[in-house]
Amino acid sequence: MKIDIVDDFLTDYQHQSLLRTFALTDVPHGIVSNPFPWYFYDNVNGEERLGNYYFNSIILDGYKIRNPSWLPVFIPLVSKLNVPLEAVGRIKANLYPRTQWRVHHKSHVDYLNDSKQIHPLTTCLYYLNGSNRVTVFDGKREVKSKPNRAIFFEGIHRHHSTTPTDVNCGISINIDYNKS
Repeated sequence: MKIDIVDDFLTDYQHQSLLRTFALTDVPHGIVSNPFPWYFYDNVNGEERLGNYYFNSIILDGYKIRNPSWLPVFIPLVSKLNVPLEAVGRIKANLYPRTQWRVHHKSHVDYLNDSKQIHPLTTCLYYLNGSNRVTVFDGKREVKSKPNRAIFFEGIHRHHSTTPTDVNCGISINIDYNKS
């Protein structure tokens, strides 16, 4: 399995803008005027067990815009991928709260191999902030969460997330798209 890792994926200005959007940087008086919408999910990847939860927000899914007011926030990432918005199958932001011990979530694939697709969708996983959490591929290779890091892989490959233990939350943005 091929995994490409690109550090400093966005410009510093673009990355700082995303940090402000998700309130991960100092804001005057601690007031966030337009808080990003997070939704609680009681199980990650369909595995029901205590402590296996996270927050996410789906902006685009099934090639359809689900949250148009927040789409502009993600345009710098999509533009950097050099694909038209019509080629993007999903944009999803994930927030993993801190846990006392690292929790490994259930492995999954972003997409099943669809016989109608000539090429599987590519997944771009963008880490907004750094922490000691990792993404694990095939139960073997681990990629560390690092600010402004993007990793690329085919969405048909098994992988899973983990929780951070050293920061209050770990935020990543998942974009699944068709390169061709």
